Amino acid sequence: MDMPLNHLKRNLKAGRVQCGCWLSLVSHAAAEICAGAGFDWVLIDTEHAPAELHMVHHQIHAAAAYPSPIVVRAAWNDTVVIKRLLDLGVQTLLLPYVQNAEEAKRAVAAVRYPPRGIRGVSSNSRSNRFGRVPDYFKHADEEVCLIVQIETRAAIAQIEAIGAIDGIDGLFIGPQDLAADIGHLGNPAHPEVQAAIADAIARMKKTGKAPGPNAEFVHWWSLRRVLINVSAVWRLGTYEFRCWESTLDEDAIMEAVAQSIVVFEELKKPIGEWSRKFDGPGMNEKVRACLATI
Repeated sequence: MDMPLNHLKRNLKAGRVQCGCWLSLVSHAAAEICAGAGFDWVLIDTEHAPAELHMVHHQIHAAAAYPSPIVVRAAWNDTVVIKRLLDLGVQTLLLPYVQNAEEAKRAVAAVRYPPRGIRGVSSNSRSNRFGRVPDYFKHADEEVCLIVQIETRAAIAQIEAIGAIDGIDGLFIGPQDLAADIGHLGNPAHPEVQAAIADAIARMKKTGKAPGPNAEFVHWWSLRRVLINVSAVWRLGTYEFRCWESTLDEDAIMEAVAQSIVVFEELKKPIGEWSRKFDGPGMNEKVRACLATI
């Protein structure tokens, strides 16, 4: 059995804009619907979603039948948490609240096998197809994509140092925590926060590591708003589902996914080339009205 390849890591290294779907419902059904919609990646959240390890496992199973790469945001930069996610076969990790180069080095060590790191060794886990990948340990480290979140002024001051660490593949702004740290709790669209994000992204690009969000998303993100009743919210070029109602049916999710795919295709273009028609499948008047303000 061949070694699973991390196509998201390759696309980020090639500088391709990658748009994805943030999964917060802890639902394997939602994960399967979104994974099959055509996103460049889907992210399973465990920091701000009530997801335990077996719930992550179920969502991975549901999404695995589709080509969208799976990302997991770990609850914390913790060696044991990271080890367990990697053993599930997760190849791309987003780690929250990384403040400096030392914390970034600790994260890199957690995703690498000895002697380059301290990842615990299991020869019979989902990551190596239960021992069926003969050269797994030879290539495992290079197929891990590690993205860390920059979420405070202190972390922003350390962007160059964090970005210089070998093994860090991407730097991702955490807008809500950054806004709170700056003094604008609950208001990441504040001009001071937006200015800090724009400056951070420019510096991220100079490190040679993939930045999140890409600069093209900053203006759009500042205009984020609720588009449909199930509260599909734009955040940094991702589409995050948070249910504000007691139930969420599949039709509502599928409608939102269809709308977001059309819009993401526009967002992949430079700002000056965005279409004003937005006549793709699944679009509705709320979305057209929202996009017309850009």
